[in-house]
Amino acid sequence: MAIKQSSVQFSKLFINSWINSFGVTVSAVAGIGNKLNTISNLISNSLNTAGASMVGQNIGAGKYKRVPKIIPMGFCRNLFHVPAFKCYHVFLSGADFSALYG
Repeated sequence: MAIKQSSVQFSKLFINSWINSFGVTVSAVAGIGNKLNTISNLISNSLNTAGASMVGQNIGAGKYKRVPKIIPMGFCRNLFHVPAFKCYHVFLSGADFSALYG
């Protein structure tokens, strides 16, 4: 996991330097996009953590029959709720995201 995160952050360094070569406006738009992506990833990661906690609690309590029900529920929530959140906030909310981040 740490190697994955390190490689992602290292590649973002090169991508951001390439984006910065296009000027301030493009850099600002990319920054807003990165912030929105961070928010949606935070939601996805929190749902994954909640699902892992539920699985661990049920295994610890010896209720193994509940575990197969929890995993698809968490998967469906991530599959449908996170894209819906992104679409709503990017396309439908009408919020001024430039004022939100800067």
